[in-house]
Amino acid sequence: MDKMAKKKLHKKSKSKRNRPGRVPTLAPKNISEADLLGQIDTEPDNIRTRLALAEYYFRRGEENKIPDVLLPAKDDYPFDNDMNRGWYDRLLAFGYAGQNQLLEADEICRRGLEVDPNGLDFRFILCFITLRLREYRSAIEHGEDYLSITRQMSPDGQSSIDFTLSDSHLSQLHNICLLYTSDAADDLA
Repeated sequence: MDKMAKKKLHKKSKSKRNRPGRVPTLAPKNISEADLLGQIDTEPDNIRTRLALAEYYFRRGEENKIPDVLLPAKDDYPFDNDMNRGWYDRLLAFGYAGQNQLLEADEICRRGLEVDPNGLDFRFILCFITLRLREYRSAIEHGEDYLSITRQMSPDGQSSIDFTLSDSHLSQLHNICLLYTSDAADDLA
């Protein structure tokens, strides 16, 4: 990896990171998968680089690749700070859900909610999991929790650390709810 790509990965811009309407990011948009993989080859124990690659896959809808990136770092969990732990749990939960490993995703979400009870991503994934498992009452509870927390958030719609869901994931949640509506009505009746 060239020096410029390495600088882009490790550069922190506080003014951009916490600006209203922006989702915090670990992987700059102009960094490539090859750059991130090269950085991991050079520094395999660098959790921030692993998290950046996991986020890269998440943003491209390739959640199924995330566990392979993050699981080699599990021996270092909970890492050196809460932010790294939060990103790790969120991305790994999405990764497990993407691989249809619902019990593993559920376990990670519940662990994450112990640390961050307002973690929107964990609520989203739990709603998805419980819908897939046809546990409709739990799905409704997680969805209601998600909406309640969203309404309580700051005016810009984000907290400083929360990994806010993209529009595509919110659309996915809506479509999942529509898909299961008829089955849920029968089961809840």
